[in-house]
Amino acid sequence: EEGIIPYEAFSNSKCMISDWSGISFEYAFTFERQVIFIDVPKKELNPNSGDISLEPIEISVRKKIGHVISVKNLEEIPSIIKDLENNNQSFHEQIKEIRSEIVYNIEGSAKIGAQYIQQLNNNENEKNK
Repeated sequence: EEGIIPYEAFSNSKCMISDWSGISFEYAFTFERQVIFIDVPKKELNPNSGDISLEPIEISVRKKIGHVISVKNLEEIPSIIKDLENNNQSFHEQIKEIRSEIVYNIEGSAKIGAQYIQQLNNNENEKNK
C-alpha cells in the first residue's frame, strides 16, 4: 500500500512488511502481529542523534516484534510468512509483553491526559489569582 492504508488492509493481513516506518509499531501493537523489516539504511534526519547514548526504540525492538531481513535475502520472505502461522502464538505473547513495557496507559490515556491538562489548567488559574 502507498499513502493512507485502509483499516481493512491492516486487519486482514497476516503480517506487515516495512522498513523503518513507525507504522510498523502501531501495526504490531494494535493487531499483535509480526512485522518483517527490510533492513535498509536508516533515514537520519537529525545529525546530532548520535549525541544520545541510548539506543532508539526503533532499533532495540525490531527483532522482538518480527524479523529483520537483509535486502540481499528478500527471497526468504515467502517462507517467513508461511512460518508465521506456526509461531504466531509465541510472537503474539511476546508482542503483548513488549507493548506493556513500552506503551503507557493503554486504554486509559485519554482519561489520564485529560486529568493532566485539567491539573495544568488548575495550576495556571492558581498562579493568576
